[in-house]
Amino acid sequence: MRRLGIRWVWLVGLWLMGVLGARAAAPPRLGLRDVGREYVLESDCARLIVPPQPGRAPLTLAQVSSPAWAARFQYGARTVAADSAEVWLRCELRNDEPAADRWLLCGSLHHTQKFEVYLTDAAGRLCFRQRAAPGPGFRAAHAVAGRHHNLVLPLPAGQPRTLYIQTSGGVLRFSLLTRERLHEKLRREEVAAGLYFGVLLALLLYNLLLYFSVRDRSYLYYVLFVASFGLLQADMTGYLYQLLDSETGTTGLPVYLQNVLISLTAMFSILTARAFLETARLVPRLDRALWLTLLFAPVLGLSSAVPALQPLMAGLSYVVPLLTVAVLLAAGLAVLRRGFRPARYYLAGWTVLMAAIVLYYLRTLGVVPVSFLTEHGVRMASALEVILISLGLADRINLARRDRALAQAEALALAREKVDVQRQTNEQLRQSYDELQASLATNEELHTLDELKTRFFTNISHELRTPLTLILSPLEQLLTEPTPRPELRPMHRNAQRLLHLISQLLDIARLEAGQLRLLAVPTDLGRAARTTVAAFAALALARDLTLDLEVAGPLPGAEPLFADPEQLEQILYNLLSNALKFTPAGGQVRVAVAYDARYATVAVRDTGVGIAAAELPGVFERFRQAGAGRRQYGGSGVGLALVRELAALHGGAATASSTVGEGSTFAVRLALGTAHLAGHDLGPALPAAQATEAAARTGTAAQTEAAIHAEAAQTEAAQAE
Repeated sequence: MRRLGIRWVWLVGLWLMGVLGARAAAPPRLGLRDVGREYVLESDCARLIVPPQPGRAPLTLAQVSSPAWAARFQYGARTVAADSAEVWLRCELRNDEPAADRWLLCGSLHHTQKFEVYLTDAAGRLCFRQRAAPGPGFRAAHAVAGRHHNLVLPLPAGQPRTLYIQTSGGVLRFSLLTRERLHEKLRREEVAAGLYFGVLLALLLYNLLLYFSVRDRSYLYYVLFVASFGLLQADMTGYLYQLLDSETGTTGLPVYLQNVLISLTAMFSILTARAFLETARLVPRLDRALWLTLLFAPVLGLSSAVPALQPLMAGLSYVVPLLTVAVLLAAGLAVLRRGFRPARYYLAGWTVLMAAIVLYYLRTLGVVPVSFLTEHGVRMASALEVILISLGLADRINLARRDRALAQAEALALAREKVDVQRQTNEQLRQSYDELQASLATNEELHTLDELKTRFFTNISHELRTPLTLILSPLEQLLTEPTPRPELRPMHRNAQRLLHLISQLLDIARLEAGQLRLLAVPTDLGRAARTTVAAFAALALARDLTLDLEVAGPLPGAEPLFADPEQLEQILYNLLSNALKFTPAGGQVRVAVAYDARYATVAVRDTGVGIAAAELPGVFERFRQAGAGRRQYGGSGVGLALVRELAALHGGAATASSTVGEGSTFAVRLALGTAHLAGHDLGPALPAAQATEAAARTGTAAQTEAAIHAEAAQTEAAQAE
């Protein structure tokens, strides 16, 4: 690396020596002999750039040809100067052709720039002087009609002449060529311009037709953007001035027209981006930045009309386009990261245009030399950009069609699923049962049986959830009627309970397959316990039980608890539901939350029937309940098994202790911090709205449990009578 750094230092040093040497060395006198060549005066002219000074009169030819000012001319100086600077160019010429009027001086300047040409002989006497300026006589002053300033230079054959050009700042690009060569150059430029503006016009009309067809505002904004950008290019290249030029040379175009067109182009490009990329929906923060840029863009055009502010606005003419393109690139990149496919075309187009604009302004500032790429790169990039954005707009149509087709296909599939779901369920039940029966032969088949059992419950859970969903949906609609039938509410509650049981079975299957991932967020265990206890208060009251809660806060400096809110809700729900289920009337259930340096613990103690010591080790096993006679309490035997598995996922464990006739205590420890959550997802703290929603879900489950137990009690009382 050190050798590589030294090598780069040598290369940069040699390059600087070459540049400084080039500036110091004066080129020989330019001999004009090749009529098929365009002599660009960039490397053959000495330049004198005089910064603007208030109250100072412009220099005269006599002053700049004096020894004091002549020594200030520099060869190899930059070809761009500040707009308000006074610039003099000097070039030593000799005509090696026999015709004196063969050569034309051509200036590729903006149509608002003016310049004055002087020719002196070897003795310093003035031989020729001519002024070229916009306004009346602009077209008549040209030797060849076109958008470039051009005039005939009288250069006698074989006689040396010194050419002086006085102009203002900007891009300084002058060349010497014959009439034939200029005609050929103009023809090539007009063909290229015709292709360029033809592409813009075709895309403008195409997208205008699309707007009238689909009535999407993004197409209208894009049409206005293409129109304003095309006018801006026509103004910057001089075609707009040439088109509106009358026979007398008057156009009436204001000098600040370019800034107005820049403002309009920036405004319509932002409006196009907002509608095309749907930034208000996908990236609302960047959408506000686009609005601010949209409000800033008209300042350039409006302020340019005020003469006192025009010097200040010269810098804004560079800032506004670069700022607009930068914000648009950021918006395109952000929307692309959100998965919006048409943003690919948008981002590619604006990236190319951004590179071309930066290169153009680097040329304007004199950082890079004038070349074909700096002169025509913006037009080539803009043509590619409008084509890419048109493709992106077309891709939006295809995307909308695909989404509609997918929606129709999903609706049709759902309709078919409602018809086939029962048949598929029965078939899968039969196949699963056959597989289970066939796997009971050997110990190896027992292992296969365990895998098939997991698959069986996964399939059963998925297949039963679909018809249950189809049952619950019309029940919920019927319950919204003013006077629903009384038997609908028990149907709805039992269906909800069955759906909850199926969800637990599905969670068990996911845990066994290793497919359950946590979305852990910083969680207040005490608040979660309060929410769950409050949700079960109605059930405790219905069963004549006392339900208490004791919460101790975390230790100072301890790490926070990271837990999945939905899975923590499952743990608390199963613990409390189990305790209330096995505690007789008049009993007590106490919930305690405590913290130590490494764990947060929630313990649920009841005064229920208790569990025998021989049955206690298997209490957390799946599909198992302690005591053969305890089926009277209901349940599936998966709640506590799920509690143990979820506690293990949170880096903790579940324990149980019990005394027959006195009650049981179930405790769950959850690890603090995030070290145990490798492979799981971490998120921000649970918002208040989401916590309220979780409480509502828990309250609904508890209320359903209480209603079902109340109905069971009423049924037993009726049977006893």
